[in-house]
Amino acid sequence: MTGQAKVQLILELKNRLNTGLSEAKKRLNGTVEGMKDKLNSLKLSHTKAFSAMTDQIPGFGNAMAALGNPYVLVTAGLLALTAAGVKASKWSNEWATNMAKANVTAQLAPPQLQQLSDQLVKIGTRNVGPLEQVPEAFNRIISAGLDVNTSLAVLEPTLRASKAGFADLETVAAAGVGVMASSGENINRVYDILFATLNKGNAEFKDIAQYLPKIVPLARGAGFALDETAAAWAFLTAQGQKAEQATTGIMNMVKAFSNVDTIKGLKGAGIDVFDAKGKVKPILDIVTMLQSKMGKLSDKGKANFLDAIGLKDMEAKGAILAMVQDVTKLKGITDATVLSQGALNTAYENARAPLDDWAIIMNSIKGNFIKPFGDFFLNVFSKLGTWILNASKATKEWYRNSMLLQDALSGIGFVLKWVIVKPLEGLWWVIKKLWQGLSWVLGQIGNGFEWLYRTIKPVFIWLDEALMSIWNIIKAIFTGDFSGAWKAIKNFHVPSISDIRKRMESDFEAKNKAQKNENNPFSTETKIPSLEDPDKSNNGLGDGGISKITDSGQAPRNITINIDSFIKGGLNVSNTNMQNMSLRQIEETVKDMFLRVIANVETGYQ
Repeated sequence: MTGQAKVQLILELKNRLNTGLSEAKKRLNGTVEGMKDKLNSLKLSHTKAFSAMTDQIPGFGNAMAALGNPYVLVTAGLLALTAAGVKASKWSNEWATNMAKANVTAQLAPPQLQQLSDQLVKIGTRNVGPLEQVPEAFNRIISAGLDVNTSLAVLEPTLRASKAGFADLETVAAAGVGVMASSGENINRVYDILFATLNKGNAEFKDIAQYLPKIVPLARGAGFALDETAAAWAFLTAQGQKAEQATTGIMNMVKAFSNVDTIKGLKGAGIDVFDAKGKVKPILDIVTMLQSKMGKLSDKGKANFLDAIGLKDMEAKGAILAMVQDVTKLKGITDATVLSQGALNTAYENARAPLDDWAIIMNSIKGNFIKPFGDFFLNVFSKLGTWILNASKATKEWYRNSMLLQDALSGIGFVLKWVIVKPLEGLWWVIKKLWQGLSWVLGQIGNGFEWLYRTIKPVFIWLDEALMSIWNIIKAIFTGDFSGAWKAIKNFHVPSISDIRKRMESDFEAKNKAQKNENNPFSTETKIPSLEDPDKSNNGLGDGGISKITDSGQAPRNITINIDSFIKGGLNVSNTNMQNMSLRQIEETVKDMFLRVIANVETGYQ
C-alpha cells in the first residue's frame, strides 16, 4: 500500500469515527433529556400528591414542616424513647412478678433466678405461644414437685405440645407432668406417645390429657407399659367408644388382669398372663391368646367363656371383646405408639399456621424488650423509687428531730399564707361584696318595676269595673230587662281609684304576712282553724264561727265571731251595692271583710 493510500485510509477512518461519535453523543443526549423529563414528571407528581395530602389531611403540612425542625425531631425521639422505656419496664415487671411466683417453689437465690429468667426468655422467643405465658407454664410444671432442671427440660416440649394439640398450657402441662411421673418415661417420650394416641385414636388432645393420666398409674402398677396402655385406649376410641367409656373399660380390664381369681381362670383356660420371669405380658399378647381361644366361639360362647374364667365386669368384657374382634388393628395402633419417636415434632410442624413465624418474631422482639432493655429501665425506675422512698423517710426523720426545719417550714407556711392565701380570701370578699351590690341594684330595679306596676294596676281595675257596669246596663237593655237596666242606671257610679288602691294594698299586706308565716316554721303568728265543719273545728262550741285564737306567748283566749250575723249584715243580697257588683268584685269584697275582722281581733288582743 502506497503512502497516499494509507493517508486516504486514515482520513476515511477518522471521518467514520467522528460520525459514530456524533451519533453516540446525540443518542446519549436524547436519553439524558428523556431521563430529566421523567424525573421532572416524577417530581411534579410527588409534589401534587403531597399538596393533595396537605389539603385533605388536617395538620399534615405542619407535621411535615415539623420534621425539618431538629428540635422537634430530638423532642419526638426523647418522647418515643421514654414511651418505649415505660412499655419495656412494664413488660419486664410483669415478667419479674411471674418469675417471683415460680421462685416461691424453686427457692433460688437472686443470681440463679436471673439465670433461670434468661433461659425462659430464650425458650419463649423460639416458640409460637405468647411469651408472657412461659413463666406461668414453668410455675405450673415446677409446682408438680419437679426440680428446676427437670422443669426446664419439660417446659419447651410442653409449649410445643400446647401448640400442636391446640390446648391451653395448663391442661397440657398437668397431663404431661402427671403421665411422666406415673409412667416413669421422660417428657419427650410421653408427648410422643400422647400424640401418637391422638393420631390413631378418635379423641381430642384435651380428652387424652384428661383421661389417660387416670389410667396410667393403675396400668403401671399392674405392669403394663405406657405405650401399650395408650394404644389400647386409642383403639377403643377408634372403635367408636366415648373417651369416658374407653377409660372405664381399660381400667377395669387392667384390674381384671391383676385379679388373682381371673389370673387363675385364664391359666386354667391355657392363657398365662406372666412370662417365665414373672413379668406380665403385653396387652397385645394377652388379647392375641384370648382371640385364639375365643375366635371360633359365638357371641354367647365368648360371653360364657369370660364368665367361666372369672371376668364378670361388663366394662372389662366390652373392652376385651372389642379388642378380640380386631387384633390386627390393635397391633397396628400398638406398633404406632411403641414406635412413636418424633410424633410431637411432626404434630408441631403440621400445626404451624401461616402467621406463626410472625408470632415468633413478636416474641423475639418482646424478649429483647424485656432483656436487657426492659430490665435496664425497670432497674432505673426501681432505684428511683427506692431513692424517693428513702429521701421521704430521711426528710420525715429530719423534720421530726430538727426544730430549725420545723420553724423554717412554719415560717414558709406563714409567708405563703399572707402572700397567697390571704390575698385570695380578700379577692373573694371583694367579689362577694360586688355581687351583693349588684344583687341590691337589681333588687331595687325590680322593686321599681313592682311599684310602677302597683301604681298602674288600679287604673286598669277601675277601667274594668267601669266598663263592666256599663256592660251590665247595655246587656239588660238588649235582653229586654228594662227594669234591671233602670235599676243599674240609677245605681251606676264611677269606682274610686283610691278605694281600689287601698283594697290592693290591704290584699298585698295580707298575702305577704301569710307568706312569711308559711315560710317560718317557728312563727308564733295566729293560726286560723278550719271553717268547713263547726263540729270538727271547735268540738261543737259556738255557732260555727271562729272560736279560738291561740298565741304561744299568752294564755289561750276564746273569741266568738257570729258568722251568721256577719253575713246578714255585710252580705245582704238586697243591698244595692251588692247587686251592681260582678262575681269577682263580690269575692274581693268578702275577702277584704274577713281580713279586716281578723286584723281587728289580732289588734284588740295583743
